[in-house]
Amino acid sequence: MSTEKIDSLDYYLAPLEGITGYIYRKRLYEYFGGEIARYFTPFFAPHSKRKMKSKEVREILPENNPGFFLVPQILTDSTKDCLNFIRDMKSFGFDEVNLNAGCPSGTVTSKFRGSGMLTDTERLDHFLEEIFEQSYIKISVKTRIGFSDTEEWDEILKVYKKYPISELIIHPRTRNEMYGGYITNTFLSEYNYNAEIKVPSSASISPIMILKNVVIATSSPIKAILSFG
Repeated sequence: MSTEKIDSLDYYLAPLEGITGYIYRKRLYEYFGGEIARYFTPFFAPHSKRKMKSKEVREILPENNPGFFLVPQILTDSTKDCLNFIRDMKSFGFDEVNLNAGCPSGTVTSKFRGSGMLTDTERLDHFLEEIFEQSYIKISVKTRIGFSDTEEWDEILKVYKKYPISELIIHPRTRNEMYGGYITNTFLSEYNYNAEIKVPSSASISPIMILKNVVIATSSPIKAILSFG
């Protein structure tokens, strides 16, 4: 990957379960400080029948995340669990959560979680409708551009446009592509011209040249994500 830096870009720390926990984040912040604009937690998978585990609470405690902007990420197919999680995060002082609609793991997608949410846009629509009707903090969404095919993106995008998503973080691959193949940026310019949602580009490999092309195509700053896999 090119090491060239573009000053107009913000860099995010994307979550990686078992790696980018609070100990990792604290060390990264010590070395890079304000270079990274936002840090996303590995996903929480809440359940209405249990409270947050002590190790989950440690992940979001202010003393374990000093000095940087932290966004808790949630992975769920339950509006009830999602809203309960949002209330919990609000009580901890957070004003934003991130919905994971991008995880490609088969054990996740089979339960209509992660990128599995992209298999049924009507169900996705109903999920977001209920969440946004009752949520009182910002909600950003991490997504892929389809489950099986990029042709699915138009219908997925129609759903996203209906809601006040604070930020749409796009991994420009389908679920079936997992983390292989080439990333694509051709859909970004049409999206950015037709919706007022910020569009960062997320990929395990994000060459600076591709980001430059996107910036030119959209005539606006685009945020890059420091992504690990």
